[in-house]
Amino acid sequence: MGVNEKLQKAITTDILDDGGRLNPDQANAFIDLTVDHSTLLRLCRVVRKTNPKGDIDKMLFGDVVTEGATENTDSGNVYEPVHSKVSYSTEKLRSAIDLSRETLEENIAGTGYRTQVMTALGRRIGTDLELLAIQGDEDYAAPTTRRGRLLSKNDGWFKIGLDGHTADCAGASISKTIFSQMIRALPVEFKTNRADLRFFCSPSIVQDYRDQLSNRETTLGDNSLTGAGILTVFGVPIVEIPLIPEDRNSLDGSDTWGDSSYIWLTYPANFIHVISRDIEVWWEFKPRKDAYESTVYTRTDDIIENVDALVTGYDIRVAGAS
Repeated sequence: MGVNEKLQKAITTDILDDGGRLNPDQANAFIDLTVDHSTLLRLCRVVRKTNPKGDIDKMLFGDVVTEGATENTDSGNVYEPVHSKVSYSTEKLRSAIDLSRETLEENIAGTGYRTQVMTALGRRIGTDLELLAIQGDEDYAAPTTRRGRLLSKNDGWFKIGLDGHTADCAGASISKTIFSQMIRALPVEFKTNRADLRFFCSPSIVQDYRDQLSNRETTLGDNSLTGAGILTVFGVPIVEIPLIPEDRNSLDGSDTWGDSSYIWLTYPANFIHVISRDIEVWWEFKPRKDAYESTVYTRTDDIIENVDALVTGYDIRVAGAS
């Protein structure tokens, strides 16, 4: 059964007659929808929780555990993994829409329109949650704007990631030099398998790099021009993430460019999206407004498991932007 079918089965049950908390199967179907219709959330580690706050266990072997062996001899050298925790604290979010009774009753879809509306709303919520995960900033400059009321709720991966390794690109356009600079900034223990790493870039940054490659009279140039194959640099695949912004000023505020972006280098699972199964969906008719109100409550948090395994390249300007 596909995600949309699972969601349709979930939201057409009696719970939407009066509204309320989704049961576990309904909640999982709704979470599946929000994740499936996002870009980065599908790639990162999604953790579903019942408690609004808590810890996520992590384990690593920080040093050598292998040694030479002598037959019939126990060296006594035994090592244990390093156990630690990363904490999360979900924040409550509200998604609300109004629909006139005429719209609901006279549309071509008939009685199935409410399911269509909830499916579309779930997809939009998925986009919003990814936007918060990437661009969230509790110190957002305009917290009362439509976008600011979302982004000011929590710190996202860009702001959190600045506590890790960074590469100041000083307003340069994308180039192999920037990718190389970021790889050099990543600690050596995270370079053992470059194929597992990813560069996460905005669409224009990806396009700028493809433009450079397409000028080459090689198979790589042809592939870049046609969009064939997976785009890689120094053995690391490049992933295009539409919600990484391209309208930033310099990070320190000294230059008001309005056309810069940033790139991440890390393992996809290093990004953790925590979402609570405590999801409420309300659907109610308001006679005085002659309209239906739909409200969805979710709780999420976005954390990075290991900031030491992340490099952020910032102040990269979009080529040709004015």
